[in-house]
Amino acid sequence: MGWWASVGGPLLAVILVCGQAFALEQPEAEDSPPPEDAVQLDRVQVAGNRSQTSSLIHATTSRTTLDREAIERFGDTNLSEILNRAPGVSVEHANGRDVIRMRGLGEAYTQVLINGQPAPPNFSLSSISAAAVDRVEIIRVPTADMSAQGIGGTINIVLSKASGRRDGVFRLGISKQARWVGKAADARFSGKWNGWLLSFSLSGDRTDRGRSLSIQEDVVRYDEALRSSFLTQRETDVYDDTLSASGSVQRALGSADELSLEFLAVERDISGISNDRTKLLSGPEPEYSASKLSFKTSRSEYGGTLGWTKYLSGYAEFGLDLTLRQSTRTSDARFIGFDIGEVLVRDRVVDSFTRDREVQFNGTYSLPFQSALALDMGWQLERDARQDRRIQNDVTPTGLEPFDLDESYDSTVLRTALYAQSEWEPTARTSIYAGLRWEQVRTRTLGDFGERTTNTAAVLSPILQAVHGIEDDDGGQIRLAVSRSFKPPQPEELTPRRFLANINSPTSPDTEGNPSLQAELAWGLDLAYERLLASGDLSVSAYSRWIDNVIVDQLFFRDQRWILTPFNVGSAHVTGLEIDWTYRFEEVWPSQPDAHFRLSLGRNWSSVSHIQGPNDYLDRQQPVVATVELVGLSLSPSIAAGMNFKYESSRAVKSSNERLFRDQSTRKVDLYVTWDASNIGTFRLAAKNLFMSNSASRTSFKSESAIFSQRQIVDTNPTLRLTFEVPL
Repeated sequence: MGWWASVGGPLLAVILVCGQAFALEQPEAEDSPPPEDAVQLDRVQVAGNRSQTSSLIHATTSRTTLDREAIERFGDTNLSEILNRAPGVSVEHANGRDVIRMRGLGEAYTQVLINGQPAPPNFSLSSISAAAVDRVEIIRVPTADMSAQGIGGTINIVLSKASGRRDGVFRLGISKQARWVGKAADARFSGKWNGWLLSFSLSGDRTDRGRSLSIQEDVVRYDEALRSSFLTQRETDVYDDTLSASGSVQRALGSADELSLEFLAVERDISGISNDRTKLLSGPEPEYSASKLSFKTSRSEYGGTLGWTKYLSGYAEFGLDLTLRQSTRTSDARFIGFDIGEVLVRDRVVDSFTRDREVQFNGTYSLPFQSALALDMGWQLERDARQDRRIQNDVTPTGLEPFDLDESYDSTVLRTALYAQSEWEPTARTSIYAGLRWEQVRTRTLGDFGERTTNTAAVLSPILQAVHGIEDDDGGQIRLAVSRSFKPPQPEELTPRRFLANINSPTSPDTEGNPSLQAELAWGLDLAYERLLASGDLSVSAYSRWIDNVIVDQLFFRDQRWILTPFNVGSAHVTGLEIDWTYRFEEVWPSQPDAHFRLSLGRNWSSVSHIQGPNDYLDRQQPVVATVELVGLSLSPSIAAGMNFKYESSRAVKSSNERLFRDQSTRKVDLYVTWDASNIGTFRLAAKNLFMSNSASRTSFKSESAIFSQRQIVDTNPTLRLTFEVPL
């Protein structure tokens, strides 16, 4: 009742306003074509692109779009591969997960949306097939109709929707990386049948991959002439099977109503074996001289959205949609450790189960007052319920301390949002977008660890974006944006449950949540100069974020274990410069009508108040990210080629005054060649991660008595992929 009392009044007011407008407008609804100067509203954003020439020029709100052509160009099979080449975006693979970064900031500050709504908990980029994606929007400044949780930026994944246009393709692919082979097949189809607009996709992917990792652990104690050092060689084999289906069905009900249904289903199984061999270099023996970790994780996700849209007179719209989604994850792991005499010292079995159930109910009302003014308002309600259980049993034949656990917790996340946004053109050269959003996230957890905990984060987010065309600069414009955003703590960050590391050390600690965490709050300022060139476009921009209540992991020693726990520690300032230049060769090179060149460069800085500089970057921020792309080169009437080069600079980052993380720069080159055999289909050959050297990183920690360091070197291998495509 407390939740309804806090939002019921404002929500009822919005519903009544929309309902009253609906009642007044409905009798006048007619099936007539809109005038040429009418503003066409979109449910995701008030400000649509007024020009198809560029994704930057003439749009009031700023976003970069990867369309179907860009998605299919390199023969990618999933969303992770697509985003890894996107300008200003990078994807890291850490601990079996894909970590997406915008402006150098990781998933804690980069928001991921699916069709404009927050992605489900523990969402994996690699679980979404490329065949299911219509486009990807990279959004640097949010609008009021999307969640304000993207401090660094937002990635909106728009799944394929029914359009009525007949289109389809079937693809078969095979890939090779060192000794591992991958196989993939997918199909998508869209069309119209008996008044129904249809769009479906189905994909299956089997990827076998492996990794060779060298880990060197060193400990140097101040008070003794003692150095402990050992080297571990880890070999990991992973087998990943994914089956997914998605679709959209849409039908007009008369002249003023429209019904739609969208769905997404994913089944994924990941299994593998990791073998460690440890060699003592100096000092005392390590806890394990050899170990084996076997694991299997199964994840199922099913969800759908039912939508209804009412078209009113004056080109107004009223819409409702209901989303139901459920995901389950089961994981079984077994760790076996041996001492230097090959004697079994620990046999650990861990079984875990997680289930998430999600309900969303959203409403929108859109009204264009005149050709230069539009208004959009709405509400968003969401409830996520999670059940989580983890059982750990240890057998220690030689008398090591066992850690037997049987822990479970339930969490409920209630998200409520009300918003209004408008766009207008006060002059022929000026467009203004203004939005106001109130969003509250309330998280409740109850588990074996103690009493129920409740965490509430709420923020009122004003957003202003303006574009002004420069009078004496033909094709040039200035863009300014001011925004308010926040980052509430996640349920796993709030739960005081311990996750034990198999080998505990300051560089490989246990992790534990903190129920006292508060939400991070941020103000943002963005300024850009954009120019539409004769053969392309140019954007030069700067941004700043001022963040309060920054959450940083703190390392401490308790009960003979090293533990990493998040705390609010103060403030942070993030700033950067970005350049994006596109050049099309059509005018100067008529024989290459589809060829274009793109350069994207980002330079990022940040500082955290409680950490002594230098190198006090927030969230292991990447200082430099650059992308160079040359695509669409025609080698013959039936053969085309292209390349993408991605550079990410090295980092030396302090996560606290005692902890330092370093890694080396990375350079990735991807190439593709397509051959259009018109009577058969299209063959596409892609080579990925060419010329990339092994990845190296180092983590160090200075305690009162010693310096601990861990150095990792990961072997990397290029991937070759051959794809055959045939239209349907």
